[in-house]
Amino acid sequence: MKQVIQQKYLPHAPSDVYDLIMDVRSYPALFPMVKSAKMTQTPGGGREVALEFNLPPLVPVKDPVHVARVTGIKPDWIAASRVKSPLKAMDMRWDLKPAGQGGTNLTFQMDYELGFGFLVNALLQTYIDDLLKKAMTRFEAHAAQTIKPAASPVAANQNPAPGTMQKTKKPTPGSP
Repeated sequence: MKQVIQQKYLPHAPSDVYDLIMDVRSYPALFPMVKSAKMTQTPGGGREVALEFNLPPLVPVKDPVHVARVTGIKPDWIAASRVKSPLKAMDMRWDLKPAGQGGTNLTFQMDYELGFGFLVNALLQTYIDDLLKKAMTRFEAHAAQTIKPAASPVAANQNPAPGTMQKTKKPTPGSP
């Protein structure tokens, strides 16, 4: 199995990043490789995401639809496992850890196996690696446009909540 890991700091709260990842209906507008996207509830309260991809001509598949079972615990993590796909195997995970700066340390991991011939697999691995890097860049830009930055703990401590007392410096003689 091939593994891809990307780590990013995002200046947004983990719960906001979680919501943005789970907004699969926006994927076709956000990611050019996604032709259509929908999320459905499954019996027992689970979710399945169906994505139809615009695949390059060298990919020898008849059905470009990828269906994954999605689970997660907000705001900590999201996992997706292959149900149906042109790929032989695929598991993804997003880990969202609060960052000291008030944002999120995001770790994206994808383990996959293509299942095509050696030459096609070699070409597609390069294509997928590049595609995932571009997707992360697009996701970061989308987050910057749609989510307000998280307040850092330092900034939050400098602005007291309404109705609370704030200690002030006593003026020294001769100062305004």
